[in-house]
Amino acid sequence: MKDENASESVVLKIITEELEVEPEELQPSVSLVDDLHADSLALINIVMKIEETFKIDVPDGDWRQLRTIGDIVAYVRRMTIAASAGEAVSSAGE
Repeated sequence: MKDENASESVVLKIITEELEVEPEELQPSVSLVDDLHADSLALINIVMKIEETFKIDVPDGDWRQLRTIGDIVAYVRRMTIAASAGEAVSSAGE
């Protein structure tokens, strides 16, 4: 549970820094594009920082499905757990 909270905090920090928003704005149901007005460059930068920070690979097909803060946090948790277990996870929907 502690690792999950730590990964959520790091994801939120990446998003707040990239989009220059207040942490209070980042609720699980908040959409990066619709609510926070992130453009494609900002989304790519967020994905690259997540990949670098968590040492995971986020395929194009996956990151295009990640619409909300909750989606991203859940995805990072799932991918980091899989990576630590040595599993390959490649779809945001699975």
